[in-house]
Amino acid sequence: MNTLPISNTFDFEQALQTERARLVRLCAYFSGDSNAAEDLAQETLLEAWRHADRLHDPSGYSAWLAAIARNVCLRYRRKKGHDSAILDVPTLEPGAEHDLTLDLDRADLALLLDRALALLPAETRAVLIAKYVDETPLNEIAQQLDTRQGTVAVRLHRGKLELKRLLENELRDDAAAFGLLPPAPNEWTETRVWCTGCGKHRFQMRLSDQRAEFAFRCPICNAEPNSYFAQSSLFPAVADLKTAKPLINRFAAWMEQYLGTAIEQASMPCFRCGNPNILRLGLPDYAPKSVQGQRGVHLKCTQCTAASYGTLDGLALNLELGRDFWRAHPRIHTLPERTATFQGTSAVQETFEAFDTRERFQVMYDAADYRVLSAWVEHA
Repeated sequence: MNTLPISNTFDFEQALQTERARLVRLCAYFSGDSNAAEDLAQETLLEAWRHADRLHDPSGYSAWLAAIARNVCLRYRRKKGHDSAILDVPTLEPGAEHDLTLDLDRADLALLLDRALALLPAETRAVLIAKYVDETPLNEIAQQLDTRQGTVAVRLHRGKLELKRLLENELRDDAAAFGLLPPAPNEWTETRVWCTGCGKHRFQMRLSDQRAEFAFRCPICNAEPNSYFAQSSLFPAVADLKTAKPLINRFAAWMEQYLGTAIEQASMPCFRCGNPNILRLGLPDYAPKSVQGQRGVHLKCTQCTAASYGTLDGLALNLELGRDFWRAHPRIHTLPERTATFQGTSAVQETFEAFDTRERFQVMYDAADYRVLSAWVEHA
């Protein structure tokens, strides 16, 4: 393992003094395990020290540490899921499916609230954290602050009002992106999700009034009219969602199951009326001109005309391993498609690279029918 000396942009000792309490709070929120928060915060600081050369802008010091804490806690949650899966099963409604991206949005939300709390007076911040993060009873908070319980209640009320004001004004754009404020129907709103094509711009999202229709686009990659990263007007399973990450993840999982099964079987019943339809290689003529030359597949119902299509790189990212890679590395970009020979078979290789670690997610497809031959993560 390579280690680096403490650089001028990252002072480990100062971090222990000034950032530790905040990191413990964030780690407790990210991991969902307050008992492990101290150790996770310590691991965050150690990892930051090892990679101090990656902090190019000292003004982004706190956000950089928070991002490292998020990754540390994600690894912890995964390990905990493997080691004690029986003890960590969430309570769900019958038929519901646990979506890890909801937890990641929860982590993003923690960062947003942490920013908002930092703008509040110290005494207001203290009572809000004690009550809503540490879940301390009012009488105990009053004892800790050497004041009356009624005074604590007043501070809590005023603190919530001020927090609401901050989220509606100074932090309005971020609050809307996280779903704390309702997005305007049928209007494009910037999200917190980076485009997976270029990795340089955040996706914009549009929802219909009934939330049954949605669309995502990159302002650069999808500049062509009617060009989208993802779009559907026939997908009712998103009606209960209002934030980008859970919506994209649920749709990607559905597309992986629907088009993935269609590729394996060469046909698939229509998702709307059940009429059997043959899968066709290539993209349909109604797809944007900018993607017409790309590899992909499509289905169109001969009875009700319901249709769906996906590019080969999009199908790769829809795979469960692809979604896991994207969750672990929120900012990725797509590398040029390659043709190759894989285990004696003519193949097409799709590759995604993480901006933070340069790790790569790669999928090898059979060039003849687009069946998945292999998928793996290549560590830098």
